[in-house]
Order: sequence, then C-alpha cells, then structure tokens
Amino acid sequence: MAARWYEANRNTLTRPAVAMLRDMFSLTARQAIEAIRIANGGGA
Repeated sequence: MAARWYEANRNTLTRPAVAMLRDMFSLTARQAIEAIRIANGGGA
C-alpha cells in the first residue's frame, strides 16, 4: 500500500519521502525504504 501511494505521489511530495511514509503508514525507516525500492521497481 505504501509503495503504491509513493509511486503515485512521489513527484508531489512536500517532505522527505521516508519521513512522510513513516508518518502516513506507521512504518519503520527500513519499511519505508523498502516501499520506495518496490515503487522504483526493486525487489520485495
């Protein structure tokens, strides 16, 4: 879910991506980074 949101909204972020994903989805830093990797076509 976080990866899909990031993929759809990455060009309009008003804050650093990791911080935003952590706050919006209650993720750890590691989970937020993994969501970004997935959105960018990286592995899960």
